[in-house]
Amino acid sequence: DELHAGKLLAGETPPMAHWAAGEEREIGSVYGCNMAFRASALSEIRFDENLPLYSWQEDLDITSRVAGLGKVLYTP
Repeated sequence: DELHAGKLLAGETPPMAHWAAGEEREIGSVYGCNMAFRASALSEIRFDENLPLYSWQEDLDITSRVAGLGKVLYTP
């Protein structure tokens, strides 16, 4: 949000940890354009073609639904 951005730019808030660093961890959903899924994870779930604006936030939608079936892992 704008308040957080202002504090960050003013040096009052430390920057968030870089997502490319660290170890593999479980997360609830993924935001991004480069994802890989096991075929078995998508055997029951498909991308929702009814999302607005050319499937806006389809990445968050599909990964949050896949998380309902098992683990979603982030591997830097």
